[in-house]
Amino acid sequence: MMSLDEVEEKKEDEKKKDDEKEGERENEQNISTNDDSINESNTKEEEDQEEEETKNGSPSTSPRLQDHTSRILSWCSSRGLGHVTASAKDGCGVEAAVEAIAALG
Repeated sequence: MMSLDEVEEKKEDEKKKDDEKEGERENEQNISTNDDSINESNTKEEEDQEEEETKNGSPSTSPRLQDHTSRILSWCSSRGLGHVTASAKDGCGVEAAVEAIAALG
């Protein structure tokens, strides 16, 4: 049989877990609802320009990409979120992203 202190401690632990889950849900909602604030819809011309910049050299040298990256990092930082740049196209940064996610669990 559990003592009164043990019961209270268990209740506190459960409340902390519930609060953490709620915080995670809020972060997920913030990310999904604020996508528009960091991702502007591109016109066909802008998409063509990005594709051309990627073909002509490292996309990281593109001023537009640097601006987008800066805005994304600022947005994440203002919400206490981490950020890992990864590319499914060439696999760059994917391992770091997976490791960062695994470290959360």
